[in-house]
Order: sequence, then C-alpha cells, then structure tokens
Amino acid sequence: MANARWVWIVGYAIVCLAAGAVSTVSKLIIAKPTLQQFTTLRGTAEKTSKYLQDQLVGNSSLLFVERVILVESSVDSFIERLSAFTSCLLFEKFHETSLTIPNNTKLQQLWLRRARKLKRISTQPNTTLETLTIEDCNHRSILATIGNLTQLQRLTVENCGITQLNLELFANHSLLQMVNLKANQIATISHVGSSHLSLRKLYLDGNLLPYLDLRSLRQMGQLQELSLHRCNLLRLYSSAPVTLPALETLMAGHNHLTLVNLLLLDAPNLRMLLLANNRLHKVPSGLNKFTRLDLLDLSRNQLALLDLTALAGLEHLQSLYLSSNVLTSFTASRNVHLPSLTRLVLKDNLLHELDTFHRWDLPKLAHLTLEGNRFTIVPPVHQRWPNVSLKMANNPLRNDTNARFS
Repeated sequence: MANARWVWIVGYAIVCLAAGAVSTVSKLIIAKPTLQQFTTLRGTAEKTSKYLQDQLVGNSSLLFVERVILVESSVDSFIERLSAFTSCLLFEKFHETSLTIPNNTKLQQLWLRRARKLKRISTQPNTTLETLTIEDCNHRSILATIGNLTQLQRLTVENCGITQLNLELFANHSLLQMVNLKANQIATISHVGSSHLSLRKLYLDGNLLPYLDLRSLRQMGQLQELSLHRCNLLRLYSSAPVTLPALETLMAGHNHLTLVNLLLLDAPNLRMLLLANNRLHKVPSGLNKFTRLDLLDLSRNQLALLDLTALAGLEHLQSLYLSSNVLTSFTASRNVHLPSLTRLVLKDNLLHELDTFHRWDLPKLAHLTLEGNRFTIVPPVHQRWPNVSLKMANNPLRNDTNARFS
C-alpha cells in the first residue's frame, strides 16, 4: 500500500485497567522503512499518540517502542487516536475483552492476534477499513458485528469458535472479496436470502463440516477459490443444480471423503481439483465435464481400479496425481485422448503392468512416475513416448533393468 503508516503492537499488547490505573503496551511498532527505537513511553493516550505521530518522518519511518504505559486511558481511545494518523494497526497479542472500531479515520488495516479474551466488538459506521483480521478470540457471533464496515475487502476470523455460517451476513459488503474462517467449529453453512455475494475467495479449512452441499454456495457467482482442507468432510455434493461460473480452484484435501459427486455442479472454469488424503474408492462423478481442468490430485486415497476413460474430455488436463493409492489396475477400456497431459504420477501403488497404454493418446506426456510399485520389467512406454522421463525406483525389477531405473 502506497504511503501506508503501520502501527505494530507485539508481545503482550494492551492491558487496559480501570480509569485512573495504568495500561501497558509491550513492543509497539509503527512500521516504515527507517528505524527509530524507544524503550518505554508513558502518558495518556492523547500524549502518547501525539508523541508517536511527531516521530514519523515524512512517508518513510519505522518506530519501534518496546513498551507503552497508558495512564488513565482506555484502549479504545488509544486506538482511535492512533488511527487518526496510521493506516495499518497490528496487535500481536490483544488482551482486551472488548473493542470499538472507530468510525471514519485513516485506518485501513486492523489485525488482532491471540485475542483470547475478546468477547465483544462494536463497529461504528466506517468507510475506510479494508482489512480486518481477528485470531484466537472467544466471540462466536463475531461475524454479526461487521455490518458497519462497508468498505471491507478482506476478512479473517480464525479460531474463534464460530459454529454456524450464514452467508447472508456478507450480503451488504459489495466490496468483500476474501473471507478466511479457518480453524473454527463451523458445522453448517446456509444462505438464507437471495442476495448475490461478491466473494472471490472463501477459506473454511479446519472446521467441523461432515457434509457440504455446494447448493449452499449458489449465490456466489464470483467465487474463484474454495478451500476445505481438514474439515472432517465425509461427502461433497450438490443436492440440486448449481452454477459457480467463476470457480477455478476447489481444495478439499485431508478429509474423510468417501463420496464426491459433482454431477450437478456447473463450474465451466474449474482448473484445479485437489482431493488428496481422503478415502475415495472411485473417481468423483462428473469430472469429464470440467473441460478446463488442468490439475487433478487424487493422491493418498483408496482407489484400487481406475479406467482412464473416466477423464475423457479433459482437454486441458496437464497434471494427474494418483500416488499412494492401492491401484492394482490402471487401464483404458477404449482409446482416450488427453492432448495436454504432461505429468502422470502413479507412485506407491500396487501396479505390475500397464497393459493398455497403447490406448493412451497422450501426445504431450513428458513425465511418468511409476516408483514404488510391483513392476518386474519396465513397461515399453518409450516405444510410444521416446522422450518421456520415466521413474521406476523401488520396484522389484529384474537385475538387468534395476540399475538403469534405480
């Protein structure tokens, strides 16, 4: 951000006591390229903030304050005064139970980290704040408090105990592009209402979603990236036709997925589908309609049989990862044309032959990884792809071929 002025409060941050007592800020940093260091500042919020403001030299200064002692001042008043001349404010450890986000100031970015005591947030009408990050708090209904932040573009609320997500809460934020709700306890997602959302990136990793019906995302026509890693997911599906025209990346690795059914999902721009580290026994239904898909990762699942015809029509597929399954058969029941596939990874499976590779029409295949299987002889793939890079290590190859491919 051009000409941004940073306030970075590290360590124990602000501990606000009753009026007439003392509040402490440990390691206050107002960050700019030029460094000045101070050991301890003491005074009211007004005097301390004024002193810090005076230390800023033009548009390039970095103030590092080891400790700030606020006398007869609240945290809210200190933040309000700081945000009159700073655009970025970060608390590395926030000890307060409440916070008021001031109205129109110069503050554009606010981070509250390790805010374990935070239980209440109030927001005044604000047309300047663009980024809000809150981590490790104790405020399950925190999302309901952001309604006044009309210019918000990036919202992160991590590890705050949120149990339900109603996407309608974001309906009035026309500029909101990224929402990160990782490591909460979200078990249900709903969208009550007909409002269209502007979100482009939604991160829900580390929640408690046993199922996700993609129908609940039907109003997210601009969504480009959806991340669902480590959510304990069992099923990923759509109960009715749903169109996500902008979706490019769908990530749902490290779950317990046994079923992925994408037959009712229309995502014409899907490019990356990452489903590694699950319990899938078969290739997800409906894959071959995602004609722009260029990366498919099904590694570390429980696939035993795979017919390459299930991927017919994926003309842009460049990389296919199938490592660490239990594949005993990787076949093609008919000719399959995958004109863009350059990398095929079949490492650490139970394969001992590729008996139908003559049906693989893969004109750009450059890397074929067969390490860690049960091949005793090298399949004659070089007859079909003379320049392919073939990896065969950790196979029980006969002595005459083992040295060459070890």
